[in-house]
Amino acid sequence: MGRHKGTTSVLLLYILLFSSHLLIAQPDLDTTLIDQLFGEHNKKTKLLPLPYAGFLPETGFLAGGALLMTTRLSKDTSLPFSYTETDFTYTQNHQTIIENDMFLYLGHHYILKGLVGYESYPDKYWGIGNNTSNDSLDGYNSKRIFADLTFVRKINKKFYAGFKYRLYSMYNIEYLNGTDNIYHTKVSGYDGSVSNGIGLAMIWDSRDNILTSSTGTYIGFFNPKFGKYTLSDHTFSRYELDARHFIKIDKKNILALQVVGNFVTGDAPFNMQAFLGSDDDMRGYYKGRFRDKDYLSVQAEYRRHLFWRIGLTAFVSAGDVNNTIGHLLSTLPKYSYGGGIRLKINRKENINIRLDYAWGIGSNQGLYIYLAEAF
Repeated sequence: MGRHKGTTSVLLLYILLFSSHLLIAQPDLDTTLIDQLFGEHNKKTKLLPLPYAGFLPETGFLAGGALLMTTRLSKDTSLPFSYTETDFTYTQNHQTIIENDMFLYLGHHYILKGLVGYESYPDKYWGIGNNTSNDSLDGYNSKRIFADLTFVRKINKKFYAGFKYRLYSMYNIEYLNGTDNIYHTKVSGYDGSVSNGIGLAMIWDSRDNILTSSTGTYIGFFNPKFGKYTLSDHTFSRYELDARHFIKIDKKNILALQVVGNFVTGDAPFNMQAFLGSDDDMRGYYKGRFRDKDYLSVQAEYRRHLFWRIGLTAFVSAGDVNNTIGHLLSTLPKYSYGGGIRLKINRKENINIRLDYAWGIGSNQGLYIYLAEAF
């Protein structure tokens, strides 16, 4: 259940340093340094410091260091390994990100997964609605403390239930350039906010692999609620749906399908509304290029293995934001499409690095270099 999503642990610097050595000097590529990074091991705890680099539309080029740790949180050797990844990232856009990503097996029935961290982050805002113009762009800087944690109990082989906790604190907001749309319209949260919420989490997961699925279904539903009783500045609720299905056509071909819905009720600050655009769905749009109360998207991705560790993908998405579900369903959605290359860094666990390029409507487009599939 769930999927690992660190800052951008693509580890490209490490792989580039050793790629020529791997191709020339190693007859058995499954015993190379690539597999030593991501393969199985017998030690109870293993620490691995690594450099990495990547690219996202929201950050530009980025680089940093990661400390990966795998460990068993018990003497019981039948318990799966847990992992944490602590990242320090600096980007071309002068963004600083420190975060810890975790997936912890707390015994055989309980799992704690999620992300905590800090950002100093120049960002962009075009206003609220599904038809904001490029001319309405605002630039702003802020500091952010965030946590997105899910604690669930395994009910049966495929079903998990528990709680979702989310914290998003934005402060020290500085307006950089643009139309000053945030400040003049006094949009909710324009002077900073603390969003602190907790709610239901339910997950159905029959996938064969968390990071690179080829068969099975994943359905996640989360309903964090924010208000005075959770020490939040604003009172609102989020209803979040993530449904995925994977069809293995044959040994080399996979069709992946996804539906994503985010629906917000109440007085959410502008940074907690439903966003269109990310490296997961509606690729090609800057994250938050369009935002409003409700968001719904569908996407399909065709994945084909070519040879050795190399594969290709093609994908298409459709989705939009609006202020009511009725308006959302009755308007023509936006679209994006694109393709990419895959490098399998671990054959046993079927883990890929992806390089995608996507196009949306108008000038919206983006390059993505990341660990694991988009979904």
